Amino acid sequence: MLEVKDLEKTYESRSGVRVKALKGISLNFPEKGMVFILGKSGSGKSTLLNLLGSLDCPTGGEIIVDGRSSKNFSNKDFDVYRNNRIGFIFQEFNLIDNYTVGVNIALAAELQGKKASRSAVDAVLRELDLTDGDGNTLYERRINELSGGQKQRVAIARALIKNPQIILADEPTGALDSESGTELYELFARLSSDRLIIIVSHDTESAKQYGDRIIELRDGTIVSETILREKGQIAAPDYYGTALGKLPLKRTLSMGLAGFGCKPLRLAISVILAVISFTFACFATVSATTDVMTAELKTAYKNGAKTAVITADSVCESYTKYSDGHTNRNTFECTPTLTEEQIELLSETDDCTVMKIVPSWVLPAGIGIGNLGRRSAPEKYNPYNNLSAGGFRRVVELNSESGETDACLKPDARLTVECRLPQNFNEIAITDYWADMYIRFGFADSSGVLHKITSPDDLIGRTIEGGFTICGIYSTEEDKEWLKQYDYNEYNYEYVTNDYLRRWLDGEHSMSYAFVNDGYCAENFPDVTTYDMLYRLSGNAAIDKKLIDKISYSYCVEWLPEENLGSYTRLDYSISAAFRTRYAGYVAATEFLRDELFLTAATIISIVFAVFSALLLMNFLFADMAVRKRELGILRSLGARTFDVVKICMIESFATACIDFVLSLILTGVACVILNAKYSFGLFVVGIIPLASLLLLCFGTAALATIVPAVRLAVKKPIDVINNK
Repeated sequence: MLEVKDLEKTYESRSGVRVKALKGISLNFPEKGMVFILGKSGSGKSTLLNLLGSLDCPTGGEIIVDGRSSKNFSNKDFDVYRNNRIGFIFQEFNLIDNYTVGVNIALAAELQGKKASRSAVDAVLRELDLTDGDGNTLYERRINELSGGQKQRVAIARALIKNPQIILADEPTGALDSESGTELYELFARLSSDRLIIIVSHDTESAKQYGDRIIELRDGTIVSETILREKGQIAAPDYYGTALGKLPLKRTLSMGLAGFGCKPLRLAISVILAVISFTFACFATVSATTDVMTAELKTAYKNGAKTAVITADSVCESYTKYSDGHTNRNTFECTPTLTEEQIELLSETDDCTVMKIVPSWVLPAGIGIGNLGRRSAPEKYNPYNNLSAGGFRRVVELNSESGETDACLKPDARLTVECRLPQNFNEIAITDYWADMYIRFGFADSSGVLHKITSPDDLIGRTIEGGFTICGIYSTEEDKEWLKQYDYNEYNYEYVTNDYLRRWLDGEHSMSYAFVNDGYCAENFPDVTTYDMLYRLSGNAAIDKKLIDKISYSYCVEWLPEENLGSYTRLDYSISAAFRTRYAGYVAATEFLRDELFLTAATIISIVFAVFSALLLMNFLFADMAVRKRELGILRSLGARTFDVVKICMIESFATACIDFVLSLILTGVACVILNAKYSFGLFVVGIIPLASLLLLCFGTAALATIVPAVRLAVKKPIDVINNK
């Protein structure tokens, strides 16, 4: 069953001195019985026991288990051997002080994949007289509340609960009184009837009284071997067919999280640095992946906007290679308005409403404002009057039957006369905002005579520049009443000092539009082919953006060398479009947060803090493992897998990563909310990409910080971990 051949163990001190603890020992142990290993201190007894229990590795020779040499054992084989075959009783107890008596004992069974019930643990405790004065077991007692003798019996109980085939005991009676020692030896004698018990001791008398075989060591060699009695052979268990148990998840979690109590200040600093780092990195990713079009549309929906202008957003990238070999690249806007192909694609669209906008340059300059009465300087700086500066901002072609619905218009409620959209090319409809401007400043006819306007009714039928007759006055979906809070005349007007108001006024506003009959431009200006379009928003960003995708395309134009004096030129056109709402100017206010310089600076800051955080976290884990090293070494001696130890370390690190992730996500979200509120624009949103990158950063950093300390601890020999070497 268990045999050693030419077993050697040499220790080398830090100063380089080599000491041979065992010198070519060969032994053949029986299947069962009680074997005593005697000898003076330093004779090699404990070293031999550690090697037999695979807590240490020999420097020469081999240990043979069931005919298989330890030279052929993998790390997993050693774990299985310790787990299923060996019950180790240490001279120093090696109990885990943070746990109760019951948990210390149950842990050994759990590592075998068994469920250690309270009754099973209590039975072992009663067998070893681990009870209080009332007859209750010490199951719930803390280890630091026990005497030395009680700790030793708990260590024995931990070995027995595994029901091992081999029990290795290092001075098991060292902390017991003579009566308790006798009881223990009698227990071992009973147990040795069906298993092998190897005891390291100085007690020659007990060895002769209870031992079946006595082996005496001196200076690392066997000086005598006495067989007192032979016990019959028993069938060896199928050791190699026994699966390796694993530490239960609940126990792994509790042991991993227990490390938070170690060096809390260092952990707190590590978390703070990590959160700063990851917040910078996450926000940089948010900023870099911001979809400006989506942000503008959602802001428009939120604030009740019903229409948007579709404008050109096309660029051209040029590449030229000259005959002398040098090259030139350039990017520029290639078309100022929508192309004929885009207009054609829009006209074929059935699932949305698109209205043509007449280009302002084909109409009389400043149309609309030419009929306004004179305004004083303070009145010109009045924010409410601002949208009328320069005349109608856009003129939209509307169908006289469906136009009100298409453009989200309603007749001015103040009208008592007929209000309608243009039905011929000589008519025009204006907005209630423009009606207010004429009421406020008067209406100048073509002769220059100023007429006082007291109500919108007075404007119906009047003729403005370009020969248009006003046939209707409409209110749009925009909140004209909101703008009236800024209706006061000052030279240093609020338009200059109020960022929100200035950005709002710089956007697109249907309040400053006018409306002509559908087909007006084609009839009067057949050569004009450059238009923008007014689009009725669907209220769904995905649907609205799909329209932009539909009218986007690209093409390439090349000039070969022979056609261009020896140089080669390629033009790559990306023809696209964009929505422009009254919130179009808001994105400019946040441009520095999306600037390449800002993103680079944020990335550098995040990397610097991340490195410091990873190093500090690694330092924390090293410090924590230094404190808990003995505990993890005890787990290894009980048969815990190497991966179990790594998992405990990883759980501790990943729990830290979870804290980092949650706090960083909260801070990034708060930053987004604050910035969106500051600029009144829903630009910054933690989407899937920033969320995924934050997860990768947090847990990647934690994994990198854990690998080195965890692997270093996992590959160490259990006895070195226990002894803190």
